[in-house]
Amino acid sequence: MSDITIDHDIPVPLNARTCKYPIADLAVGDSFFAPSRTPKELQGTLVHWRRKLGTRYMARKVDGGARVWRVG
Repeated sequence: MSDITIDHDIPVPLNARTCKYPIADLAVGDSFFAPSRTPKELQGTLVHWRRKLGTRYMARKVDGGARVWRVG
């Protein structure tokens, strides 16, 4: 017989993945600075949130990193 026990009524944990950027909190015209990042490095994150929230974003290179704006 195995040393593994069967447990009952244990709830499945919710996905606790959080975004390190405040993308979901942005209103149109708001922006945030991402230090040591390029717009290209943020592209995947912005596409994900555009699809999830139906919003649009623009990232531009600035001194020391990138700045992301919500534009729609």
